[in-house]
Amino acid sequence: MAEPGVPPGVANGLEWTFVSDPTTLDGVSRDQLRRRFRAWAAEAERTEQPRAADHEKSWNGIRSQRYTYFVQVDEEALRSVVDADPSDRQDVGWVNLVRADEDQDFGRDAKEEDAEEADDEEGWMMISAHMLGPDFYDAIGQMPENWYAFYSPPPGLVVY
Repeated sequence: MAEPGVPPGVANGLEWTFVSDPTTLDGVSRDQLRRRFRAWAAEAERTEQPRAADHEKSWNGIRSQRYTYFVQVDEEALRSVVDADPSDRQDVGWVNLVRADEDQDFGRDAKEEDAEEADDEEGWMMISAHMLGPDFYDAIGQMPENWYAFYSPPPGLVVY
């Protein structure tokens, strides 16, 4: 996934983990996806980060972006990318970036609210598909408050 201005060693060293299983993913809620992602992240961090002393946080006490955020591509997001105009950099489609910190609530306690209101949680945002790469990964950083520098409530689209 080479990008202009990104050293090939960085671009080639970024490992993307894809999960595509319609039998277990179709129709599941974002909270269910978060639980699945957190289970994957806990195991992946143990095996990928040997300096993580307590196996819950990285060696510096802050969880890496790799284990904090995941990209969700549902049917609507996929259509936005497939139907995009390749000649227009502002029309490249979008994907959902989901924050999966276990320390965050994101409206999970809003069980009494109707489904439409419960989806207004601030634990996800729509980002331009061209943002998927090392630059944005670095920009969003490890600090939880960095999320809010980019956050725009859906259906607002974040373009960086």
